[in-house]
Amino acid sequence: ISNPELLAALQSAFGEATAQTVLRFRETLPMRPSVEEFAGRLLAADLPLSEAQMEQLVNIVHDNRVPPRIGRPMGPDGAPATDPMIVATHEVQANATQSQAEAASYQGLLEQAGAVLSVPQHELWRQMVNEWVLSSAKAQAADAAAQPPR
Repeated sequence: ISNPELLAALQSAFGEATAQTVLRFRETLPMRPSVEEFAGRLLAADLPLSEAQMEQLVNIVHDNRVPPRIGRPMGPDGAPATDPMIVATHEVQANATQSQAEAASYQGLLEQAGAVLSVPQHELWRQMVNEWVLSSAKAQAADAAAQPPR
């Protein structure tokens, strides 16, 4: 079921406000396990999150997610480009764009959470975000190493 179909069905059954709430929950569902993991870490440190803080963090993570990496460039015939110069130029541009997006995401995750969390909670958040960044960098390095040479 597509979002417009789902929205129409929800609006009909429950009204506009409930429909929007359900759609937002559905959009943020992939972010919830990370925030729940963080909440568990805080609970273990005797710094529990409130429900409102959890929802705010889910929204912060959703709003600061990194867009997907740009795919392979296309040639004039619509097929993937094979010219090494075009491919290399595209890779440089894609890497720069991705790095900028990741830096902006990282800054947003830290700055926006600072308005929601206490100082000790924010320090643990910073540690967890750094773990995400390190994990992402390792995954990207592994992906790059697995690519066949050009």
